[in-house]
Amino acid sequence: MSKQLRQDVAAIGECNSFADIGYSQANAYETLEQRAKDALKLDAAFHDKVTDEVRAQLYIGYQRRYKELSKGADRTYAVINGNYVTVEPFDEAHKNPKVEKVSLTVDLVMGYTTYEIGQMAKSHGESYKALVVKLRNEVGTYCSNRLRDLQNKAKEIVAGDKKRGTRATHSMVETMKLGFTTWEKSVKVRAARGDESASPTRLASAITAFWEAYNK
Repeated sequence: MSKQLRQDVAAIGECNSFADIGYSQANAYETLEQRAKDALKLDAAFHDKVTDEVRAQLYIGYQRRYKELSKGADRTYAVINGNYVTVEPFDEAHKNPKVEKVSLTVDLVMGYTTYEIGQMAKSHGESYKALVVKLRNEVGTYCSNRLRDLQNKAKEIVAGDKKRGTRATHSMVETMKLGFTTWEKSVKVRAARGDESASPTRLASAITAFWEAYNK
């Protein structure tokens, strides 16, 4: 994240108490969870694989948000003696029509193809290419991080659904069998550690007696 973006993010919705932080964090979490559910509705395999089409659509939204967060994302440079110097609207160089100026926007730099980036040093010079690549990388990193957040949340949702589904399909008898299996493993470990109250033999007898009573 660029310095400008960090500053802009910090200035938005600043929290001055842990109560406010907690509320804001919970709200952000619930929003992410809902968006992940929405993504899974549109593409049931989203948690496993993001198609090029889906990625492109998400990146349109991510780039739009990046521009809202970072007012300094779009940059204007004055070309002075072959060097690119950042200028602001109030700078004399920006106002001077005789000074060559170049504007780089998020839409512009992200619109370049890989081939165009590769040829850029020849067509525009190394300095221009470096500026384009720098902004492009900043935006690209932001977008990939947001995509990872969304997909990870989708994976959590799917994993949770599968776990709940597995529990729901177990009958009462299967559930008890699983419990006894866990106890049988545990009693052997405890007995090996010298726990005198742990007796695999007595547990086996107890389980047998339980099933005899339960199945009457």
